[in-house]
Amino acid sequence: MTGAGRRRLRQRLLIVFLIAMTIPYARQLVSSPTVGQDFRAFFAAATVVAHHGDPYDWPSLARAEDQLYDAPRQLAPGDPAFYEFLAYPEGPWLAFALVPLTGLPWQAADAIYTSLLLLVLVGASFTVFALLGWRPPRAWRPPERSEGASLGAGAGGAGRTGTRRRRRCRGGGSRWRCTSAGSRGR
Repeated sequence: MTGAGRRRLRQRLLIVFLIAMTIPYARQLVSSPTVGQDFRAFFAAATVVAHHGDPYDWPSLARAEDQLYDAPRQLAPGDPAFYEFLAYPEGPWLAFALVPLTGLPWQAADAIYTSLLLLVLVGASFTVFALLGWRPPRAWRPPERSEGASLGAGAGGAGRTGTRRRRRCRGGGSRWRCTSAGSRGR
């Protein structure tokens, strides 16, 4: 198997793995009453920190969780929507990072937190795909320039470097000059 064949196989295996892992997470998201429970513990700890408390002090964290999640809806133990106490499991950096969101309702803060995590996931996916040799669609790449190509007046400034074939293209506007790597162009 050639290098390109191995690369395509790795890409396909990664995509199959990601799709396979999406199925149980989607099922959990749709059917579980505890969706977002970890974030609720993070948000309660951030609320305690915002009030100059210790997020690892269980009684103060339990009071914050009760005030945020159970008291507004008058939920009692035994109710399926009742939020059981969950100790804060992370380092203090996460509680301090979420303090700016404590002015929002926890549902809005959860949406912002989830959106940021999804953006990080998409960025990491593109990074992994790039490391595996995936080339993005043409619309995402800069145009490839060949020798003598004219790119028009709005194409860019001086000193731009050209294609992957070790050609250097310099110029700007309608005056572009491309040379091969070994030659000395004027």
